[in-house]
Amino acid sequence: MNKEEKLREELIQLAEPSYRDFSSRLIPNLQKEKMLGVRLPALRKIAKRLAKEDGMESLKRIGREYFEETMLRGMVIGCVPISFREKIPAIKDFLPEIANWSVCDSFCAGLKGAAKEPEAAWELIQECLADTRTYFRRFALVMEMNYFLDDAHVESVLESTAGVGEEDYYVKMAAGWCLAECYAAAPEKTDGLLRSGRLNPDVFRLALRKIRESHKISERWQANAKKIRDIHYDKS
Repeated sequence: MNKEEKLREELIQLAEPSYRDFSSRLIPNLQKEKMLGVRLPALRKIAKRLAKEDGMESLKRIGREYFEETMLRGMVIGCVPISFREKIPAIKDFLPEIANWSVCDSFCAGLKGAAKEPEAAWELIQECLADTRTYFRRFALVMEMNYFLDDAHVESVLESTAGVGEEDYYVKMAAGWCLAECYAAAPEKTDGLLRSGRLNPDVFRLALRKIRESHKISERWQANAKKIRDIHYDKS
């Protein structure tokens, strides 16, 4: 049994069919047979081990048959203890493999080095925003939301959400989610965009929904968002 086979066998041993049945229903275009049902904490533990043992070379040990193997490759890239800039070639190689929101968002969450090297991360994000592929665009928006809601970047982040038009639902959803996070971090600036009429209608609706669901936003700004929503629906 080679290293790839051993790793897959380890994943199979950790699989929970009931968890697979539940999780596969939440992920679009994923055949249930392509998911094993391994929980994220277990995958993160394996990723840390692989990154420590062989660094980026461990990516060669991970197969390409199951959802968890794709997820694991993304986690390993995040775990390898090298600079963000050094990870960029591996990130670019991985991006075309992303085919659903779950892999995308988990991958972004693991790239914490972006906060330490904002210039390199921001440059990559701009490249991905300019791409037309769904999960390149979602990757960029989620990365912005995770790491770039500071004063120096939030206006640019808001503009990137305004740039989302008639695209895949999962890009629009990322833009709406990003706007809700912007509303928590910079409510005055975000308020202006929400009132501007510049947002795609679906992005606007999704943003207001995510704002309503958020526990990060104060009662004052929640009330303000409700006024924006009421004004919008009175006009429509």
